[in-house]
Amino acid sequence: MDCGWHRPGLHGRGRLGDCRYLGVVEMPLRFQPMRFVGWQIYGVQRDELDVQYVVRVRIVTRGA
Repeated sequence: MDCGWHRPGLHGRGRLGDCRYLGVVEMPLRFQPMRFVGWQIYGVQRDELDVQYVVRVRIVTRGA
């Protein structure tokens, strides 16, 4: 299902599989999101030496 995702910078628009808007998602610094799966984001994290790591970031809601 294509919900019109764009390549976010530091923020992305949170949506579920049925394309409901959930709010703004703040990305970690130096993180490039690649794939959104449920409440997880897979992407590439770069360290201070520009070494790349494949990581999974979990989306949590405020107050969780």
